[in-house]
Amino acid sequence: MSAPTSVTQKRLTWGIAEISAVTGLSAGFVRKEIRAGRLAARRAGRRVLVLDHDLKRYLGDAEPKDETPVMKARKKIPTRGRTEVQKEEV
Repeated sequence: MSAPTSVTQKRLTWGIAEISAVTGLSAGFVRKEIRAGRLAARRAGRRVLVLDHDLKRYLGDAEPKDETPVMKARKKIPTRGRTEVQKEEV
């Protein structure tokens, strides 16, 4: 398999070393971002993999997956002895 050349290359997943090579970020920094929850990652055995969409979202290059409105905080509304939850659109 050839070495990745850019983040725009079509891929399903990226390893930490590949992300580091393509972005110029150190592998340690990428691991810190994953631990902090700012970059989503998954484990495949001992390997840590980042989905292509998650990497692009982290780098600010991703388009939204769909046009579903984002939901805001929920409000509890009392209704005849039971409590319902109402979602507010942003």
